[in-house]
Amino acid sequence: MDLTTGSIPRQVVLFSLPLLGTLMLQLLFNAADVAIVGRFSSHRALAAVGATSSLISLLVNLLVGISVGCNVVAAHAFGSGDRPRMDRVLHTSILFSLIAGCLLAVAGVCLAKPLLLWMETPPDVLDAAALYMRIYFAGMPFLQVYNFGAALLRAVGDTRRPFLYLVFSGCLNVALNLFFVLGFHMAVEGVAMATVLSEGVAMAMVCRALARTGEGCHLTGKGLSIHWRTLGKMLSIGIPAGIQSCCFSFANVVIQSAINSFGSLAVAGSAAALNWECLVWTGSYCYNQTVTSFVAQNCGAGKLQRVKDSIRWCLIMGTAAPSLMGLLCCLWAVPLLHVFNDDPEVIQWGAQRMYTVLSGYAILGMMDTLCGAIRGMGRTLLVTVIMLVGVCGLRVVWTQFVFPFHPTISFLFLSYPISWFLPIFPMFLYLKALLKDFARHAHA
Repeated sequence: MDLTTGSIPRQVVLFSLPLLGTLMLQLLFNAADVAIVGRFSSHRALAAVGATSSLISLLVNLLVGISVGCNVVAAHAFGSGDRPRMDRVLHTSILFSLIAGCLLAVAGVCLAKPLLLWMETPPDVLDAAALYMRIYFAGMPFLQVYNFGAALLRAVGDTRRPFLYLVFSGCLNVALNLFFVLGFHMAVEGVAMATVLSEGVAMAMVCRALARTGEGCHLTGKGLSIHWRTLGKMLSIGIPAGIQSCCFSFANVVIQSAINSFGSLAVAGSAAALNWECLVWTGSYCYNQTVTSFVAQNCGAGKLQRVKDSIRWCLIMGTAAPSLMGLLCCLWAVPLLHVFNDDPEVIQWGAQRMYTVLSGYAILGMMDTLCGAIRGMGRTLLVTVIMLVGVCGLRVVWTQFVFPFHPTISFLFLSYPISWFLPIFPMFLYLKALLKDFARHAHA
């Protein structure tokens, strides 16, 4: 999809809906891991999977951020019609993601238990959580190649194929979950193995798509090499985004450690609520990704007005979608939590998280869209600083110094909506300055 011409509202909808579906399905299939162990194993197995989520994000998110750099550089090349540059981005990205995924797999397998001990994971779920993490990280090369491949397809306006591949691999994940857990009476190891196998299938499908795509985005085995200048450009955009994501995850690890202090029932309830919370988050994050691709392509084409219009439409949709989804989840919180576990205490803990956090998702949508627009213009360093101070800093300070004065779990979760609100105004001013600078260069 060429995002530099045509009706912006129509293109935003056509681009964002498959992306929203992709993100939602990815999270629903991950939620299937939690639901199956929670319903057919025990609340301890549910807590073991939930206790690893923020830690896995901490270790993975640097590469997720670098894939944003891949998306921006590829979209600039596509928007400007520079097909040789697009080819260099493609082959550099795929080879880099494979190497980095292997390194991350080794790190995750070796560090799983020490990091869980550092987080003060409840002793009754520690061994199961470590086992889940080790198996999960063994499949990290599959996940990273898929992430970078999907980012490349989004850069050229294709969100449909990643969505279809995820439908297939996600259904496979659910089937394998049931096969391992019900058929072989496995617990966390079964759902982890199902995840790894389904990620391998998704990687194979996205690589096959890139191998069959036309000139400028055509993957070949012989073409795989690192073009260092291209990699440097990707890293200059992606590393600040990755550091921001890692710091978000570190702040969430600190919060998870505080949740752990309430016991395994609270951990299980929080894990169940987090799955619905992440589902609502897709309504915000899909417009973060959408506005990044729109702004990057139109910056490459030098079209200032389309840059502004795409930001405006993504702000409207990126605020409305998570607001509506959050409201519905709050209204149906108790039956939704029953999907994962029937224990009344688990339900009570999870409902407290949902009511507190989901009420602020309109603010999150605005913050995510502004952040994505700035990244689409190729600037990530200052927005990373803003997010680190406003979001990550606030959560750590809240957990360490404010929460002890009122140590209830709802007060702990209040740090989320407050931290989303703080960065909005400075990001708005920064984006306004970037648009003025872009206008001056366009008229020069």
